[in-house]
Amino acid sequence: METLKNFLQAQGKNFWMTLVLFLLIFTISAYYQTQRSSHSPRHTDVTTYIPKGFVLVPIEIKNHVAFEALFGSFGIGNIYSANPHQKGAQILARSVRILRSPLNSQVFGVLLPEEEVKPFLKAGPSYWVVLKNKKDLHPSQPKSRVIYQ
Repeated sequence: METLKNFLQAQGKNFWMTLVLFLLIFTISAYYQTQRSSHSPRHTDVTTYIPKGFVLVPIEIKNHVAFEALFGSFGIGNIYSANPHQKGAQILARSVRILRSPLNSQVFGVLLPEEEVKPFLKAGPSYWVVLKNKKDLHPSQPKSRVIYQ
């Protein structure tokens, strides 16, 4: 009986030492994981998304609260003027590609052909954006179109 009691006490010490060692290793591992992820943020260079002949135009979205809730990192949409001097919202661009900034999730940009930027910006500074299904843009359709009013 005495031997059994000594055996159980010895095993109990091993169990507690193993548990403490495991918790110590887990804590150190978790600490270094958070340190490594906080020191190496993954920044994406937005210029890699810009095709030749296009520019990325940052825009101020008038309906940004609702838009941010629905929008992922990129999408297709129609852009309308939000100019208070114009009567009603007029469509400025159809089926344009819209990108969310990887560094600031509240900043958006529109991919436009370089020659169509000036007429687009004249209707600014803020715009209404309506999302479209990405599947609606077929390869045979024009890439993006700015409508001159």
